Amino acid sequence: GSIKNVFVDGMLSASFPNHENYEPAAHWPLLATANPRKILVIGDLSLGTLKEVLKHNPRSVDFVVLDHSILDLLSPYLDADDAAALGDPRVAVHYGDARLFLKEKKNKYDAVIINIQEVPNLKLNRFYTQEFYSQIKSALGPNGVAAFSAASSENYLSRQTRMLNASVYRTLASVFETTEIIPGDSITFLSSPSAIDMRKETILERFSARKILNRFFTPAHIDYKLIANRRAELKNLLMQTPDVTINR
Repeated sequence: GSIKNVFVDGMLSASFPNHENYEPAAHWPLLATANPRKILVIGDLSLGTLKEVLKHNPRSVDFVVLDHSILDLLSPYLDADDAAALGDPRVAVHYGDARLFLKEKKNKYDAVIINIQEVPNLKLNRFYTQEFYSQIKSALGPNGVAAFSAASSENYLSRQTRMLNASVYRTLASVFETTEIIPGDSITFLSSPSAIDMRKETILERFSARKILNRFFTPAHIDYKLIANRRAELKNLLMQTPDVTINR
């Protein structure tokens, strides 16, 4: 039908349009940031996220893409909003490896959004490591927020999923002073060198003040996802999972 699916290395990597994925990926970290002016977006298939990022009126957005051919492939199929976001003068597209970009540029960002597909191999696993998260921390300002998602489950975690989520959480916690989590079919990790204000009142106030209009990520969605005891229970579960190692 109207859905375009993109496969990378034989794996389903992204679907267009997919507001249910793109809106939370952008809005959780940017609403957790008091003043997101300079933003870094990492991931070849983050095009749907760009237009959501621009709703926060940033000063500049660096978009790091490994392969130029990805954008050439997708351009004919983009919605008008996605194409406009890619051509927005505030968006600078950089072609190359994300880790090399972080090593060379030494920029400081208010928010870093990481959209990397699931881990089928070592090539992608390097974006789940302590070393990569240390690079992200170095690229953040003192109050900056980095966002990362992984496959999970809304209510029940199998052992394999629990081990994956716990490994990502503990690896992030070994690098950042604060790591918050948002439960769901895709678990969202928010990490920062400082405290993150995840009070429901703060997030909703920023959402309203920035006059954001969404299809999926709405005040009702925020209200549900920020139920305090659900987040605390999941964090405790991940902390108490045995035989979990830091990913390097």
